[in-house]
Amino acid sequence: MKTNLNTYQQSKPYRRVVADILAGTDLKTVLDTGAGGGYLRSALAPSIEMDGVDKQANLLPGYLNCWPVDLDEGLPDWLPCYDAIICCEVISYLSNPLNFLKSALRHLVPEGMIVISTPSVWYPESRLFYLLKGYFPSVRSVTVSGLGSPHYVVPYSFPQLYSLLIRSGFKCVRFHGVDRGPKRIYEWPLGLPHWLYCKFKENRATECEEKSFWHQAGSVSAIYGRRMVVTAVAPKEAVSKGFQC
Repeated sequence: MKTNLNTYQQSKPYRRVVADILAGTDLKTVLDTGAGGGYLRSALAPSIEMDGVDKQANLLPGYLNCWPVDLDEGLPDWLPCYDAIICCEVISYLSNPLNFLKSALRHLVPEGMIVISTPSVWYPESRLFYLLKGYFPSVRSVTVSGLGSPHYVVPYSFPQLYSLLIRSGFKCVRFHGVDRGPKRIYEWPLGLPHWLYCKFKENRATECEEKSFWHQAGSVSAIYGRRMVVTAVAPKEAVSKGFQC
């Protein structure tokens, strides 16, 4: 198990962050959305019951169930509720992320957690790329790339993902850094105005949640990181009338 976990963490930097988040929780049931090859299984204790959904799903080792689901249509109502829903490197490919997030909330137990990893387009070199070419790195128009393209459909920054999660009904949205600094040296000074603005807004904030948002948005990992992991929590009360978990 330890060897598999180390392999999972080292293969992609964001996986280490996801594994650390999950290791600090007491989970009993997990849904892996965009399960792929089932890499997430090695990051969780064998006692955790795990299901998976993906566009083309085959039964994966260690998973109880794997179902084919078009995530753009949201999670189907017949799915049960889970302690956590994991969405690694999927949301950028969805053309209707708000619909997906709302459906995910309906399938979380009260105070259940969603964990999302996705590329970030907030780092200085990405902004410079957009200024020169008119689009973010790895993001193309579908009319140019065609359907089924490996390019992302929606480019994300932390504030954008924060807003989507809050609008979907989640609370306690938290940023978890993957990269500890910029990839290029020249990005350091380019990110300074961003940092100063976030600090200014943080100091002016009067509410705890607003202050927390600007503190997270002004962190080194948020400004310079090329990937991010974001978590959010379902509210205590039922999210939809008559929906039984």
